Amino acid sequence: MNLLLVDDEESVVNALAIRIPWEELGISNVYKCYSGNEAWELFQSTPIDLVISDIRMPGIDGLELIRRIRSIKARSKCILLTGFAEFDYAKEALKAQVLEYLLKPVSDEELMAAVKRLIAQLQEEWQEISSMQRASYTLRQHLPLLRSNLLNDLLYGKNITSELSDKLQLLDIPYRFGDRFSMLMIRMEGNLLNYSKESMHLFEYAVCNMIEEIMDNEFDLWHGKDHHEYLTILLKPKNTGDPGKLHLSTERIVELKAEELQHNVEHYLKGNISILLSTWAEFPQEVPEIYESMLHEMRKLIRGKFGIFKTINTSPEMIRIQSLRSLYEPPLLTHLIEAGRFEDASFKLSAIVSELFGSWGNSIEHINEVYYFLLSSFYYLSHKSGKQIADVIGEPSLELDMNARRSPDQFCRWAEGLLHLFQREMENEKLTTNTSIINRVQQFVEERLADDVSLQAIAEHVYLNPGYLSKLYKLETGENISDYLYRLRMDKSAYYLKNTHLKIQEICERIGYQNTSYFIKMFKKHYHVTPQDYRNG
Repeated sequence: MNLLLVDDEESVVNALAIRIPWEELGISNVYKCYSGNEAWELFQSTPIDLVISDIRMPGIDGLELIRRIRSIKARSKCILLTGFAEFDYAKEALKAQVLEYLLKPVSDEELMAAVKRLIAQLQEEWQEISSMQRASYTLRQHLPLLRSNLLNDLLYGKNITSELSDKLQLLDIPYRFGDRFSMLMIRMEGNLLNYSKESMHLFEYAVCNMIEEIMDNEFDLWHGKDHHEYLTILLKPKNTGDPGKLHLSTERIVELKAEELQHNVEHYLKGNISILLSTWAEFPQEVPEIYESMLHEMRKLIRGKFGIFKTINTSPEMIRIQSLRSLYEPPLLTHLIEAGRFEDASFKLSAIVSELFGSWGNSIEHINEVYYFLLSSFYYLSHKSGKQIADVIGEPSLELDMNARRSPDQFCRWAEGLLHLFQREMENEKLTTNTSIINRVQQFVEERLADDVSLQAIAEHVYLNPGYLSKLYKLETGENISDYLYRLRMDKSAYYLKNTHLKIQEICERIGYQNTSYFIKMFKKHYHVTPQDYRNG
């Protein structure tokens, strides 16, 4: 747990940091700030759980600091240290806040007791939020969406791993490896297309309810909506269902139920649906192939002709020549590289090459499809960054002859080699970009030193998030922006004191301090002498 101490009296902050046995209270890190401005900047870049702050400080005072803190992190706990004259004012101002406020001078025991109360309150709140009961309730609330998302992953060939069984069990989906399943694909048609998107969602929900009402006794259903706005349903015969009792095959029962669904949609929802039904397949490995075949057939259905029902032969021998799934499924290789996700890009390349030579290794057309797709991707990435491809890859040849393309090892080395070169180029470019950002920050601060330069204003100038900018600056320079600003002001004030006849008040204005007393205190803290002694020395 992290604690922030804030007071413009350096001795007060340092004493509290050293005197109180924070570790015994469960505090692992104690941060110190000597102004509200410095504390606000730190809070935006560092996770803080507890704040102990004085009220009266130049710039951002304690009340304003806590108001800002609670505006972005409502569960942060705050203690205000108040003087006697401010006590009633602070008490009134904080009525609506769940905070502690202590009257100065505060004893160690009193402060520790207040911290313990807030820590207990904070732990209780987060334990309630993260409790298994609440997590279970949240899971139930979002179960339909989570089930639909997992189904979509399977349709596109994702999540077919050993972890799938755990996910199926967690989401209470009664499907297991090796189960026989059939797929329904439904297209909303007719009058249903005249409604708004919000109304369409209600109709889709109604259709899914109808499916469950009609088929739930005989089949375990798993439904969702794919990226093409088609309702997609997996059907698995229930063990308790015995189609023999009705002297009908399972296939015929599904067909009758699907026809009943079409009838009910037309009669009760005053609309139409077309339905495609697949032949039986094995779960989960055949889900992507079945879906691809169904999607191909759905695209062939004539728009404007309503209420079509068709059973599609999706057996393996009927699957046609097709493109590689891993090549085009999102995220594309170019998107991963642009995002700097090079480890994921490497996995993506491996998946593409594995699918290519595992399924289409004897097809020159498929080999060329992948080769020219990758070639085009690398040209695109170069040109988007404003460079020629030769500027990125250097001397090595970009192209691969046909014999090398036929070899899985050579093809993979070629693709991985280009990926590595692009990674190196982007990392070098990132270093250059970071240096440019630091220079722009420092130039902006120096030009506006007389103003109250805030982290937000600096971040807006370089078009970055304040928290990210603060971390980037610290990573690249080894100091916080506030430290740089403070050091720059001290350096400038020392220069003015030694090389000009400006008055102390005028120097304060030039370096951005509005309060002369505060400047003198900060100058003495830095140089261990007053500004006047420094000038006279």
